[in-house]
Amino acid sequence: MSDDAEKPNRQESEFPEPPEVPHRRVFLALTAAGTCAIGAVVAVPAAMLIADPLKGSAASDKKFHVANLEDLEPGVAKRVAVVGDEVDAWNRAKDRRLGAVWLVRTGAREVRALSTSCPHLGCGIDVSADGKGFGCPCHTSNFDLTGKLTAGPSPRGMDALPVEIGPKGEVLVTWKRFRIGEKQQVELA
Repeated sequence: MSDDAEKPNRQESEFPEPPEVPHRRVFLALTAAGTCAIGAVVAVPAAMLIADPLKGSAASDKKFHVANLEDLEPGVAKRVAVVGDEVDAWNRAKDRRLGAVWLVRTGAREVRALSTSCPHLGCGIDVSADGKGFGCPCHTSNFDLTGKLTAGPSPRGMDALPVEIGPKGEVLVTWKRFRIGEKQQVELA
């Protein structure tokens, strides 16, 4: 045997070649990481947009100017419209008729506001012929001018709404809706 065959090649042992990097795997890893980053950038705002209506709205606490004190006669019921922005999830419609309320002036700067929806099945409540109360034409529930149930199948009296009188005599009503058919007044969101 020759000496050359037994001696290892110095160039090969001293400087080993680096292992070959699989370029395809690196490319796939970078592509996957980039796709995840782009997905996160798109997903976070999308999730926020979808979840936004779930936060609810303070619109149920909004006060609406429905009349002026000078337009209300003491002890006489007057039906007025509640007009405002209708908000439904992502949509907003300006100056829509949200509903109506009965206003009864009870003092110099005092007004009672009552919902026009019957607590029995949601029919529209009208003022009685003699003007001394209210009646539901659907199932003959009757209420006095304070909204107290006097007769009929309604489970409770008329739903009263919060009222404030502004400095210039503006009648401001907080618009709310309530569940029908319940003995207890339950506000709808």
